[in-house]
Amino acid sequence: MKRILNKTVLLVLTVLLIAACSSDPELFDKSDRFVAFNSGTAKVLEDTSLLIPVVVGAFKGSSAVTVSFEVVAETGTSIAKEGVDFNLDASSVVFADGFGTQYIKVTPVNNDVFTGNKTFTINLKSNTAKYPFGAQQTVLVSIIDDEHPLKNWIGNYSVSALSYGDPGNWDESWSNVSTAADPDDVNSLIISGLANGNKSIVATFDLTAMTITIKPGVNIGSNSYNLGNMLFYLGVESLSSFDKEANIVGTISNDGSIVIDHISPVVESGVNKDVIWDTFKTVWTKK
Repeated sequence: MKRILNKTVLLVLTVLLIAACSSDPELFDKSDRFVAFNSGTAKVLEDTSLLIPVVVGAFKGSSAVTVSFEVVAETGTSIAKEGVDFNLDASSVVFADGFGTQYIKVTPVNNDVFTGNKTFTINLKSNTAKYPFGAQQTVLVSIIDDEHPLKNWIGNYSVSALSYGDPGNWDESWSNVSTAADPDDVNSLIISGLANGNKSIVATFDLTAMTITIKPGVNIGSNSYNLGNMLFYLGVESLSSFDKEANIVGTISNDGSIVIDHISPVVESGVNKDVIWDTFKTVWTKK
């Protein structure tokens, strides 16, 4: 009985599958064919290479397609020049199967001179199948200069904020701190995520003294304290006061680690204005 039932169920499922296949609409129309980049931006470190995906959307079994591309001519000190700042391995990519993904290889010229990050644009120029180009016909490529004098301290950090108010119980972890180059000053970095705040600040580095300096009163924005914007000042261990004039100075090490002591988040305004949340010794570990 079970064998007969199984055969009956199989027959019914087969009929339903055939009916479904015969009635399903075509999911990919010829007019939907396209050529495009999968993203409008890309980044590559100066000492590595990059493969930029180019996508041809078409039926399997379509005729082979050759896609040609070009570097857009631009001017400016931050514009990367082909043959000077980078090289491309070809000026076209071939899709032998008529669809899928191929790659444009970008190889930066790795030098020993700090020139800052540079960008250039690649444009999809034509394709032999005359398919329309998708929304991403160009890609902006950024070459990240690896000679930045502060490169040891650029990246992501986990910061242990050790409380003076109640050591061990009030300690905090600032796990999403990140640093980036300041486009206006090679001796400074832009720091985000301090005290889990939503605003960035600027810190100055002295590679002779091996120090980091944060100006008093910088605004780190609002955070989980739910007290509005918080300002950073140099505080004392008793949490009884803070200095509105003194810089906050910490030490840096070549392995990327940072230590900043007596840093106090202070409420900017409202009924809790000038209330000190805590005073911390912060230890920064690069991820």
